[in-house]
Amino acid sequence: MKKHTQRSFRESWDKEDYAKSRAKREGSSAPLPTELEIYEKYLKKAIGQKKNPKAVVLGATPELRDLCLKHNCPVLAIDISLKIINAMNQVMVFHKPDKDLIMRCDWL
Repeated sequence: MKKHTQRSFRESWDKEDYAKSRAKREGSSAPLPTELEIYEKYLKKAIGQKKNPKAVVLGATPELRDLCLKHNCPVLAIDISLKIINAMNQVMVFHKPDKDLIMRCDWL
């Protein structure tokens, strides 16, 4: 396995290739459809009858952001990399800029 430094990873990273891979759900960190069903079940419970539900997603995971937007729940995605956030925006199904907010910071 090739050893990557932060610098070498940044230099070799191609956001378009990563976004295409993610769109095909090839990425190792992409939630599986069965996992998304579980997330959706609990999201619906959490939203319930709330008038103004809001969600926070730690990371730029487009599948989780899409779930929130699908259920009309504004979402704040927090990730340290704007490159990743922008790449993941390309593969999202729901595009609601007023409800899909991003914050660049280290959520740890």
